[in-house]
Amino acid sequence: MVHIYCPINHATIKRNYPMKRTEPIINAMSTSRFKLHWWADGANGYWVIPIYQPHSYKTAFTSILRQFAYLQMGQGLTGAPHTYAQLKDLVMGPIPELRRERPLAGETKVFAFMTIYDNDMGATSSFQRQMNFLHDHYFPRMHWAKLVLNPAKSHFFVPKIEMLVSPTWRVRLLGTGAGATLTFVALWLVLVSAAAAAVILHA
Repeated sequence: MVHIYCPINHATIKRNYPMKRTEPIINAMSTSRFKLHWWADGANGYWVIPIYQPHSYKTAFTSILRQFAYLQMGQGLTGAPHTYAQLKDLVMGPIPELRRERPLAGETKVFAFMTIYDNDMGATSSFQRQMNFLHDHYFPRMHWAKLVLNPAKSHFFVPKIEMLVSPTWRVRLLGTGAGATLTFVALWLVLVSAAAAAVILHA
C-alpha cells in the first residue's frame, strides 16, 4: 500500500544519498571467469525500518474503520528510498567488531557481489563457492537485518540472470564465458517532461 504524502513530503528537508552507478555492476556480472550467477530481490524491506515514534503521527491516514499511523517506514515518504538504500549499504558493508569482516560488495578472482537498492546479485566461479558465500556471508547478514527475499524474483545457481527493476530501459550483454547471457534492466526512469524531471530530482 502506498499513500500520497505530498503535504509532508513538501515540508520535509530533502536528503541526498548517492545512487550507485550501473557500469561496475554490469562489468562484474559479465566477467568471463564467472560460471554461475544469482539474483535476489527484496520483499517489503521498508517495513524493517522503524519510524521514530514521536514522529509517527505524521504518517497518519483515515480509513472507514478509524485513523491509523505507521510504526514502520511506509512507502511514499520522500526520505524512504534514501533511508533504505543506506540500510542496505550498512548491512552489506564492513563489520568492525567483534568479529571483523570485510564488506561483501566487490569483486575478487572467485566471486563478485553487488547490491543496488533492494536488488542483490552475484557471480561465482563454481557451485561450491556460491554455496559458501550465500551460507557463510549473505544469508546471515540478511537474517541479522531482518530482511527477507521475494522467492518469485530470486534465483540461485543459474548460468544466466535477468534483473527486472524498471521496464523502461534494457541492456543485453553477452558473456564471453560459458555462453552466459545477462539481461540487465537499468534503474533509470524515462523522464518524459521537465515537470517529471523536477518531481523526481526533488523527491
